[in-house]
Amino acid sequence: PQGIREAVLIEGGRISELGSTSDILLNGKAEVVDLKERSVFPAFSDSHMHFFAWAESQEILNLTDCRSLTDLRESFKTFFRNRPIPEAEWVQGRGWNDTRMTEGRMPTKRDLDDLSPRNPIILTRICGHVAVLNSVAIDLLGITPDTHVAGGVFELGDDGEPNGIVSEEAVAYVHRQIPNLNDNDMTALLEKYGPQVASFGLTQLNSDDLALFDFDFRRAINFYTDAGKAGKLPFRVR
Repeated sequence: PQGIREAVLIEGGRISELGSTSDILLNGKAEVVDLKERSVFPAFSDSHMHFFAWAESQEILNLTDCRSLTDLRESFKTFFRNRPIPEAEWVQGRGWNDTRMTEGRMPTKRDLDDLSPRNPIILTRICGHVAVLNSVAIDLLGITPDTHVAGGVFELGDDGEPNGIVSEEAVAYVHRQIPNLNDNDMTALLEKYGPQVASFGLTQLNSDDLALFDFDFRRAINFYTDAGKAGKLPFRVR
């Protein structure tokens, strides 16, 4: 097929020629690597991503496979047991989907309160537009029946008190109250997940991480520049 070649010549880490194996070997001595007819592509540039948001998501509780509230609770217990989180720090999770769970309803604070009585919890629905908080989080944020955010909803239960379900701009409001990662946290994420991204063949990322840098563009530039100088940046960033 047009555009596909049998062999590639690499010199100094760069592709210098494409063609048939015999033609390329005529150019001189070269080490031959037989890829057994597997495909080879140039490096990829991701045109739109949020690297640190993705990396951070790998560190939180993944609830996408939950098919019941029991599954959700057991997933939380396993996560919390394997990754102890200091008292009073936020525990975050994402991916639950009430339409795929046997109870057919959203979790509320009553489903979470006994899981970690001293940690604020936020578990975000798969869509990102809805989340559930435990009572610790509700009290920490001072959410009452009179709390209002433009474009958001703090749902009330039958008793007239917040039941932990928040939606739309209320979700964003809660996330703004959770401390952002500091530079040391982000360096650790870069060291842990940067090589994984590079292993997918991505050598350049067009990445918007400004929210995690508190929308301080200069801080973001300085962070990536310093990481590159320290040899901790396995890809280019735009």
